[in-house]
Amino acid sequence: MDFLSLLQQTRSVRRFDHSQKLSDEILSSILESVRFVPSARNAQTLKYKIVNRQEQCDDLFPLLAWAGYLNDWKGPKKEEQPVAYIIVCQDNTLSPTSVVDEGIVLQTLQLMAKSKGVSSCILGAFDRQKVKEMFLLDSSIEVRYILALGFGVETVVVEDMIENQSIKYWRDEQEIHHVPKRKLKDLLL
Repeated sequence: MDFLSLLQQTRSVRRFDHSQKLSDEILSSILESVRFVPSARNAQTLKYKIVNRQEQCDDLFPLLAWAGYLNDWKGPKKEEQPVAYIIVCQDNTLSPTSVVDEGIVLQTLQLMAKSKGVSSCILGAFDRQKVKEMFLLDSSIEVRYILALGFGVETVVVEDMIENQSIKYWRDEQEIHHVPKRKLKDLLL
């Protein structure tokens, strides 16, 4: 698959086949990818926690917020919940900031996951303090993002935005997830 196709197929997926687990081999290969990404000043300040034991996934799930634009949706049902998570953390003993690195890492994780047939969703809305306490993370570690993982069971359609259309994603009656994207001509100055 060419790179543009991989980008186009890598969408935020919020419903997964909970019966299909991810192997340790797949999770390791996804995480291996971040060793090779650029890092500001080559500081490599981000650290990762893999969560794939059922009990841990069950404990983590209630701390997460899903799809802010879908006001009437409280998140995936039990049979559609992620089967694994990667918690992305900042190691403040190495540097107090990693803003550029976070975006690079998160997209790399998503692209690598998709290249393995795994769907994902970047979560930034969750109870950071409770997550930190749950996994007994050191005081120097700051929880930044969580990447939910699994085999997707929803259809996501990317559509060109029309003039004055909202940027908000939405779901239709068939539960197809629609994502409006600005056209290239609208991105150019």
